[in-house]
Amino acid sequence: MLGINIQPQNPILPDNIVINRRKPGERRKVMVIFGNCHFQEIQRNIIQYNEIRRSYLPYYICINSYLDIGRSLTDKTYFINEHIKLFKKADILIYQNIETDRGFLNNKEVYKLIPSNCIKIKIPHYACNIYHYSLYEEPFFNDMKNEVNKIKKIKNKVKHIKKYIDKLNNKTYDTNKFDTFIKKSIEKFKLKDSYSDVSMYNFFINNYKKYQLFNLGWYPSSIFIYVLSKKILEKLNIYQNLPFYQMISNRTALPIYFSQHTNYPMFDYWYKYNNFTFQNKFFWDLGTEMKDYEFYYLNIDICNRFEEDKAFKGIVFIRSKFNILQEVNKLRKLINNN
Repeated sequence: MLGINIQPQNPILPDNIVINRRKPGERRKVMVIFGNCHFQEIQRNIIQYNEIRRSYLPYYICINSYLDIGRSLTDKTYFINEHIKLFKKADILIYQNIETDRGFLNNKEVYKLIPSNCIKIKIPHYACNIYHYSLYEEPFFNDMKNEVNKIKKIKNKVKHIKKYIDKLNNKTYDTNKFDTFIKKSIEKFKLKDSYSDVSMYNFFINNYKKYQLFNLGWYPSSIFIYVLSKKILEKLNIYQNLPFYQMISNRTALPIYFSQHTNYPMFDYWYKYNNFTFQNKFFWDLGTEMKDYEFYYLNIDICNRFEEDKAFKGIVFIRSKFNILQEVNKLRKLINNN
């Protein structure tokens, strides 16, 4: 997600997808997608559309590569030559709205490089914390971790985590605070959406209870980016009935779903209060399904064995040392055998 890719990606498509050939002498348009990992997911979606594969060359330039979280180009004081050439050739620019001054990493600097007739489609860093009240308003993990670390036996640790979660689900809350949190979350989303050339507000309002549209608070889910990708293509008069399930099933590279490793289990009390209708199941790194108490036990274990920032979404940096599927199976075996 944090890497740099300046080559168009060509996934293997099912046999039933027919790609219309270009007319003799017809040039493929250069599409530059500039932004964070959300934009790489947009590219991953749109390259499955027939018209994109026939008439466009979609390139991805990762803004994070120039930042500390990307690391590979943090020593650069300007765009590298390959990226400058892409900007200068762009027929279409799909780009992230940059809200703060980051030196040369700003929209104005990019505007200087692209052709005057380049079609620009601006997308904000969509975010929303509406699914996790406790995480943002009543943080609990450090307290849970400190209590669990006082216990020696694994089975007793798991029992304590279960009781801790049960306590959170059954305590008395001020529902006025719930309503305020929900209202603020929606208002923040609406503000983000106001920066976009492709509005997602109506889709969000009409569907956030039906689908979980965000993981944690900063990462749109696959279904959100799927709809966003379709709306972007509609701006280019590209329409194709490519269902979400088909787009996902066409993928061969892991992870299949975007940003699952960044999420937290949702507490039952919050799920019930909001009348969410999507299944309250939790899938973590590389699509591993697990219970909430398993998730918190493993993250406490990660905090103890590795740096604190390797827990939760930081798991991607220790996959070679901490295989989620193996660790959760090992935990289940220990619980069942004790």
